[in-house]
Amino acid sequence: MASVVWCVAVVLLVNDEVADPVSGSIVAWGCNFYGQCTVPDPNQGFVAVAAGGFHNLALREDGSITAWGNNRFGECCVPLPNMGYIAVAAGNFHSMALRSDGSVVVWGNDGAGVCLVPEPNSGFTAVAAGGGHCLALRTDGTICAWGSNSHGQCNVPEPNQGFCGVAAGNFHSLALRSDGSIVGWGDNGDGQCNVPHPNLGFVAMSGGGLHSVGLLADSTIVAWGYDNWGQCQVPGPNQGFLAQDCGGKHTLALRCDGSIEAFGYDNWGQCQVPEPNSGFIAVSGGAFHSIGLRTDPSTLSSGQTGSGITAVPNPFGSVVTLELGAGFTEGSVVSVYDLSGRVVAVLSPLSGHSVYLWNGTGADGLRRASGVYLIRAVNGGLSATTRVILI
Repeated sequence: MASVVWCVAVVLLVNDEVADPVSGSIVAWGCNFYGQCTVPDPNQGFVAVAAGGFHNLALREDGSITAWGNNRFGECCVPLPNMGYIAVAAGNFHSMALRSDGSVVVWGNDGAGVCLVPEPNSGFTAVAAGGGHCLALRTDGTICAWGSNSHGQCNVPEPNQGFCGVAAGNFHSLALRSDGSIVGWGDNGDGQCNVPHPNLGFVAMSGGGLHSVGLLADSTIVAWGYDNWGQCQVPGPNQGFLAQDCGGKHTLALRCDGSIEAFGYDNWGQCQVPEPNSGFIAVSGGAFHSIGLRTDPSTLSSGQTGSGITAVPNPFGSVVTLELGAGFTEGSVVSVYDLSGRVVAVLSPLSGHSVYLWNGTGADGLRRASGVYLIRAVNGGLSATTRVILI
C-alpha cells in the first residue's frame, strides 16, 4: 500500500524579509515506474522536496512548484498561479502547498473531500499530507484535519492546542506539542500511534505506511510501529541526525555531515543512496522511492574576503555562539533564516558588537524544527553568511 510521507517543518513568517534561499539539485532513486525518479530539467534552484505515493513535489527558490511522476488524478498539475508557495506536502494521489499568505492549496484526487480546505483558509503555518487526508497547523497552535476519516485520522485529540508541528502517515496522524511530546491518532493496528516512553524531547516526526519516526533534541532517532522490513531499526551510531522521513515501508535519516541512512524495505533500491552520499540538506520518502535535496557548498560561502562568521558548536543542540569577523562594526544586523530564505529570528549582540547567541528559537520563543539554518550578518555593504545545524 502506498504511503504518505513528508513532515513539513513549521514556517514562521516573522515579517516579509526574505534572504537568498539555499537552493540545490534533487537526487531520486528507487521505483521509477511513473518517472518519479526522473527529475525535470533544469535540476537546480530547489529549496524543498516532498515525495508522495508515486509522485514528487519540489519547491523552487522563486516560490514556484515543480511536480512529476504519477499524474492519474492531476496530482502533478499545480494550480495557477504557480507562485508564492513556501512549503509542499505530497499524499498518495493528492498534493498540498502552503502559500506565503498563510492559505493552503490542495489538488489531485478529491476523494472524501481532501481537496476542499476548510474555511477560513488562512493563518496556516505548516502542512502534511496523508494517504487520503490532510493536516494543517494554524498560527494559534491548533490543527485542522480533513479528507478521509476511515480510521479516525482526522479526529484531532483534545485539547487541540499547543501544537507546533504535524505529520501524516497512510491512515494515521502525528502532531508535535510545544513541550516536545508527540500525539498520534488514527489507525493503530501496528502500534504506529503508540509513541515510546518517555514521550518527550522530540523536535520532529514523520509517518509512513504503518510506522512512525521521531527525532529527539539529542540528535537520536526513535522509530515504532510495523517493523517487518527493519524500517524501525535505526543504523548505528544512532546519533548526529538532523532530519528523518518515512517511506511506505522504509525510513530515511539525514546525518549532520550531509549523508543519508536508508533502511527497511529495499526491493526497488529505495534504500540504495546514490554516490556521492554527501551534501544533502533534506530527504523525503515515497511509497517505493526516495528523494534527497543536495546543495552546493559554495552557496554558503562568506559574502566578502576577510569577513565571516564563526559558529561554535556546530551542529548544536541548545545554544550556538556566533562571532563576527573583521570589518563588522557596531550596528551589524544578524538574522537567522530557514532554507527557503525567510527570516526566523533577528539576534541581539551579547558582547560589544561581535558576539551573538542563538538558542534555536524563533521570535515567538518556540524552538524551531531541527535542520539547517543560515546566519547572515550585514553592515552597510559588508555581508557574510554561514550555515548552522540545529539538532
